[in-house]
Amino acid sequence: MAEGAMSLSARVITAVDRLTLTTKQMTKVGERTVFYDAEPLLSVLRQEVTPSGESGSGSSESVGSGAPAALGVLDLLVEVEGEINRAYWLMRDATRRPGFGGYTLEERLRYTAAKALDAGRPELLADAPAWVERIERLFDPPKVVPLIGHACPMCRQEKATVQVEPGEFVQAPALSVVLGDKVAARCAECGSSWPADQLVDLAMALGGDTQALVHLFELRGAGRVA
Repeated sequence: MAEGAMSLSARVITAVDRLTLTTKQMTKVGERTVFYDAEPLLSVLRQEVTPSGESGSGSSESVGSGAPAALGVLDLLVEVEGEINRAYWLMRDATRRPGFGGYTLEERLRYTAAKALDAGRPELLADAPAWVERIERLFDPPKVVPLIGHACPMCRQEKATVQVEPGEFVQAPALSVVLGDKVAARCAECGSSWPADQLVDLAMALGGDTQALVHLFELRGAGRVA
């Protein structure tokens, strides 16, 4: 396979993972690089279309009676879904013809990506990296605060090995707090998590002596954390 095609394949794989799976992402906090668990972007996009929390079938057709979504968000979801479905039908197994019944949008995308890459046709999903960029531009990146110097109360690990690029791993603080619409803490080593209403318990377990945890108490006092 040509070098350019290999590069495209790698970009497609990375983009499909970002769209459909929880992945490790990094952001800058001052001079520090911090890693956090990022939700699948298709899920994030769908949540914006159905903000009242209705469960859907993984399709833009599931938009219900929730608060009106921004037109640009809905347009992007419909566009991405249409392109995924087009590529899905091009790459479907002619002996199986799975159709759409029971398949979520994420499952259709991963099925299509696997078939297209196996067939040496990554160009069928060449727009996937652009979808990632467009969805990410819709949302402000969360502020991620690492709890440096503190071990996770569950696994007792202070550091976690996280993958930043295919085959490239680094050591990062195991515990971090995401300060966004959904405030939560998480351990990147064992996967333990603390939603907003459990952050005070986490702070007490860690001694409550870091800037990040002081900031959490300030947020709670201001009514921004439940």
